[in-house]
Amino acid sequence: MTRIQLLRNELRHRLIAAFVRAEEAARGDAAQQFSGALGVAVIGTVFFQWLPRAGWADSTKDIVWVSLACYAISFLVAFLLPKEAREGSELA
Repeated sequence: MTRIQLLRNELRHRLIAAFVRAEEAARGDAAQQFSGALGVAVIGTVFFQWLPRAGWADSTKDIVWVSLACYAISFLVAFLLPKEAREGSELA
């Protein structure tokens, strides 16, 4: 792992610990790992379905747009998260 990945993981774990109980954090971490793997699988499947029809360059261009759309949707959905921490949670 690179330094930035280690830093990102450490910050993510500290933020999760600050706002979520340990048993809920484990579920959240598992859900995040599953979602990341599922996203890679879906994007890869779509890319390889388009590859024979459109060719390498067009499939790559199209999948970049699909990925950007997924990021945009994730950005917008993030605003649905609660703005306040749960009662009783403390910063680590």
